[in-house]
Amino acid sequence: MREPARARDGRVALALAVAIVTALAGPHLTAAAVGPSAGGTFVLPVQQDPKTLDAPRMTLADEDEISGYIGAALTAIAPDGRIVPWLADRWTWAPNGKTLTFHIKPGVTFHSGRPMTAQDVKATFERDIDPATASPYDRDFLASVASIDAPDASTLVLHLRAPDGGLLETLASPGYLQPTDPSALSKWGAQYAQHPSSVGPFMLKEWLPGQSVTLARNPAYRWGPPFDHPGPPYLDQLVFRVIPQPTSQMAAFESGALSGLLNVPPEHWDEFAKNPKYHFFQTVGPRVYYVEMNLHNPMFQDLRVRQAVNYAMDRGAIVASAFNGHGVPNWAPFSPLLAGYWKGTENAYRYDPQRARQLLAEAGFSYQGGTLQKAGRPVTLRLITRSYEPFTDLAQLVQAQLQQVGIATTITAYEVSTSLARLRAGDYDVSVSSYAWDADPGLVLRLVLEPSGSLDYSGYNNPGFNDLVHLYQTTVSPTVRGQLMQRIQAEFVKDVPWAMLAAEMNGRVVQGGFDGVMLNHATGELLVENAYVHK
Repeated sequence: MREPARARDGRVALALAVAIVTALAGPHLTAAAVGPSAGGTFVLPVQQDPKTLDAPRMTLADEDEISGYIGAALTAIAPDGRIVPWLADRWTWAPNGKTLTFHIKPGVTFHSGRPMTAQDVKATFERDIDPATASPYDRDFLASVASIDAPDASTLVLHLRAPDGGLLETLASPGYLQPTDPSALSKWGAQYAQHPSSVGPFMLKEWLPGQSVTLARNPAYRWGPPFDHPGPPYLDQLVFRVIPQPTSQMAAFESGALSGLLNVPPEHWDEFAKNPKYHFFQTVGPRVYYVEMNLHNPMFQDLRVRQAVNYAMDRGAIVASAFNGHGVPNWAPFSPLLAGYWKGTENAYRYDPQRARQLLAEAGFSYQGGTLQKAGRPVTLRLITRSYEPFTDLAQLVQAQLQQVGIATTITAYEVSTSLARLRAGDYDVSVSSYAWDADPGLVLRLVLEPSGSLDYSGYNNPGFNDLVHLYQTTVSPTVRGQLMQRIQAEFVKDVPWAMLAAEMNGRVVQGGFDGVMLNHATGELLVENAYVHK
């Protein structure tokens, strides 16, 4: 997801998230003396080698990152948190909250030159939710949609099963929910995944698997959201280079081979923030890290064991070590960046290994030489994670902290696709996991913590929690939604299906030779569609 992954009528609640975000910029972020002009190539790294750019079939965060510049969405989340028009210039709700009508902007065209109509968006959404498409996420994004009408070329009508207070925000996903060009889909068929065509500011130029994806300016693009400049991008090209290791990304940036870094290792923040050669941005990010417990394992079906794992985690030490202090200890099931985050979750489980051992003893475990045993047999858990930082560092820290309460673990690190496959198969005991989400928290909680959710790898099934999430999703009142989200987080902290660790602080840096790059304070994203070469 963007990763992910981006309205609600509770716009005030969204704006509250902005208060916790900070941006630090270098000296060249104001417009240059010479105005923007077309030209130049902007190069960004991605860790994951894309497998598909067919939007509804994407599973990787970096696929969404790339695809988000190829596509566009009906709505957008502005840097101040407001939901603003993008492909739709306006929308209206029916009084009962169960019908949402969009009016499509005139003049929108696909990369092929074919005009985009409301019928195309209807066909896209119907393909997204078609079981034959087997979309891992889009069916969840559009789960509240019962049927879709397009009575004319500029009118799209979504009929909902129940009111959906987060739908406008959910729809602001130019990666996953971008309109699909029917002429390209017909032309390429099964190969469309390598030849996507949509309506975004850039279009696919070249894809070298395992190496790079190159996007070219869409010269026809004139329908961006209001926080973009009018007209097509200034950049000739936007290139994504596949560089899995953060250290290699750093070296490439410092050599000038990359124009920007989306995730600066914390130990390098100061050197970039204080150097006038660069534009540096700092923000609470949408990504959270946690210990995922396989709840099919009888050991973790005991609440006391899950609580013990939570008490065993020294989150302060984890932030200091794995993130060099550039993170936020976290107990909520999503980032403090998101609207609806409740500070009442903070310090719900302070580091207390003695309490952890006491709970394990109450759950029927014993100790022999400091090692946890059950029925006379030592307990050793399979801990899996991803094979790059900070996951590998986090796994070692979690291993050491669990060992302090007698729980032995063996660590196996996999590349991301294999790691996800292991999680889906339930082939693990605990996992150092992560997701990033910058939109409606109710939707992501359905994805990761409900039995039918695409990302519910732990097998969590709490009817009370599920009912609260459902009620939140079907509530439009921002006041009531805020109250429900507090109750949801309180229930999560009470039941602790995971041990949350930290929300990542993001350091992002851009070479000083570029201006116009924006930080979206509401989502933590670095937006480069307005970038231009500094004159």
